[in-house]
Amino acid sequence: AVRVWDLRGPARALREERKSSIAKRRESASFRHEAEGYALAWAADGRLATGDNTGRVSLFALEPAARSVTWRATTSAVEDVAWSPTESTV
Repeated sequence: AVRVWDLRGPARALREERKSSIAKRRESASFRHEAEGYALAWAADGRLATGDNTGRVSLFALEPAARSVTWRATTSAVEDVAWSPTESTV
């Protein structure tokens, strides 16, 4: 499972060197993978790409509503994914 939390508040507290109380936070979104995977890359616009050991690549969008699409990219494990710095869809 891929779980996503909004950590803007805790990150702001770290930047401002404030003590922050530990509170249980609800995740912003949760996505399931069929197989174990390690590849993960965030796009500048907030999309998340992941790859798993069965050759599947998944693309997740959090806004305006959590949704995903998955396809088989290869017959071997996907060990790394990356976004193009100049093309928003690559």
